[in-house]
Amino acid sequence: MGRKKDAGTGFAAALKRLREDAGMSQAALADKAGMNVFGVAKLEQGLREPGWATVLKLCEALGVECTAFCVGTGKKPAAKRVR
Repeated sequence: MGRKKDAGTGFAAALKRLREDAGMSQAALADKAGMNVFGVAKLEQGLREPGWATVLKLCEALGVECTAFCVGTGKKPAAKRVR
């Protein structure tokens, strides 16, 4: 069954931190990203994981690079591959 994910780590916590750092409410972020406020709330609660298109919309609305979601999570961005 679907379990609630830990909202204290990972994407959920990073999204909330980035939103608060930007001084935005969930409603303001949702509006700027072209999302529903309940969608933003569910992402922050860890009830949903975003698709790549959603991550990109959130990054643009927050004015951050996608790697901003890796800061403070204990995860490092993947290294670039050199060919």
